[in-house]
Amino acid sequence: MDEVSAIKTLNNIINSTTNVVSIIKIRIEKKNEEIKQETLQLKETTNEIVSIEEELKKKNKEIEDFEEKQASIQSEMEDFQNEIDEMRMEIEDYANRIKEEEGDDRGSVDDILNHIFNPIGALVSDIVKELTSNIKDLIKKIENNQNEIKRKQEEMDKLQSNQDEYDKAIIDLEMNINEMMGNEKVFENKIKGLGIEKTNSENLLLQLEQIKSRCNQIIEDSKQDKDLLLSVGINLVDEITTKTKELYSQNGFEIDF
Repeated sequence: MDEVSAIKTLNNIINSTTNVVSIIKIRIEKKNEEIKQETLQLKETTNEIVSIEEELKKKNKEIEDFEEKQASIQSEMEDFQNEIDEMRMEIEDYANRIKEEEGDDRGSVDDILNHIFNPIGALVSDIVKELTSNIKDLIKKIENNQNEIKRKQEEMDKLQSNQDEYDKAIIDLEMNINEMMGNEKVFENKIKGLGIEKTNSENLLLQLEQIKSRCNQIIEDSKQDKDLLLSVGINLVDEITTKTKELYSQNGFEIDF
C-alpha cells in the first residue's frame, strides 16, 4: 500500500465510521427509551403488587375477625345448649318430685309433663303447683334458648357465607400476585437485556470513535511529516483497517471501505 492509497483508506474508514457511529447513537437512544418504558412498566407492576398485597393483608385480617366472631358465637351457642341441658335435667327432677308427691300411678316423666299442659284434674298440692310453675318457666327458658341458638346459627351461616367469599377473593388475589410477580420478572430481565445491549453499543461507539480519531490524527501527522506513512504509517493503516473490519463483522455492519 502506497501513501496515497493509505490516505484514501483512512478517509474511507473515517466516512464509514461516521455513518456507523450515527446509527449506533440512534440505537442507544432507542435503547434508552425502551429501558425507560420498561422501567415505568416495572414500577407500575411493582406498585400494583404492593397494592394487591395490602388488599390481601386486609382480607386476611377480616377473615381472622370472622373466625374470632365465629368462635365467640359458637361459644355462646354451647353456653345456651349447656343451659338447656341443665334445665332439662331440672325439669326431669321436678317431674320426678311431682310423681313422688302425687304417687307412682302418674306414669313416666313424659306423662307428668303431658298432664301439666293437658290437665284432667286440678293439682291441689302447693308443692306440685310450685314444681309445675318451675317446669313451665324452665320450658319457656328452653324455648328462648333454642330461639337464641337458631338466631346464632343464622348469624354463623351468614358469617360463613361471607368468609367463603373472602376465601375466594384471597385465592384470586394470590393468583393475581403470582401473575404480577411473573410479569415483574419479565420486565426485570428485559431491562437487564436492554442494559447489556446498550452497554455493548456504547463500547462499540467508543471503539469506532477512537478509530476515527486515530485516522484523523494519522492524516494530520502525515501532513507534517511526509515520510510518516512510509516509515510506520502503512502498517498502522493495515492494523486499523483489520480492527475496523473485525468490529463491523462482529456487530453486523457492512464493510464498505
